[in-house]
Amino acid sequence: MSKTLYILVYIKRLLLHSASTIISSHSLSMYYKSFWFFLPIVYTTLFYYTSKVMHFVILENIRSAYNVGNIIRTADALGWWVVISWYTARPSSQPKVAKSSLGAEKSVTIIEMEDLRETQPALDRAKKNDLTLVAAEITESSTNLVSFTQEMSTLTNVSYGVVFGNEVQWVEQTTLDTVDYIVHIPMLWVKSSLNVWQSCAILMRELSKNQS
Repeated sequence: MSKTLYILVYIKRLLLHSASTIISSHSLSMYYKSFWFFLPIVYTTLFYYTSKVMHFVILENIRSAYNVGNIIRTADALGWWVVISWYTARPSSQPKVAKSSLGAEKSVTIIEMEDLRETQPALDRAKKNDLTLVAAEITESSTNLVSFTQEMSTLTNVSYGVVFGNEVQWVEQTTLDTVDYIVHIPMLWVKSSLNVWQSCAILMRELSKNQS
């Protein structure tokens, strides 16, 4: 899917949301209020046509609707897009996702992959769009996040596709074999890992800073 098509999908979501607001309005004042929903359309179009950097977070089999909702809310704050793969809780079918995202599922572009058996189609699509694929995981060969951001700081216009895996089983081995980098967050005290949405927020923020 090309960048232009992603833009059109996002604009379509905002138009539908704005239209539903207008239709449900029972007064002229509500109609004028709904105008403000169109402003993100202009902003999004200008931003994505003038920026070469696009970032995606790919959620692989994340079962907790609350974790997914929080990740979507973080994506809204940092301007990332969200790809749903495997049996990850989906905003379109699980109300608990919307409850924890606090409406961010309406502003963030969310791509729900149809194949529920694997992440590979999402990874293939990301590679087709020249994304640098990063898996958030601790392995014997994984790179410290600090070292990774320093290494990548010399590059510009890097678009990331960051994969986060299941809360218990972590990122699938087939996914680890496909990505370009495996990165972990350094832990200074006793615990060796964080909640998936906390890890997601840290990586997304650090990679956004690196390309700002």
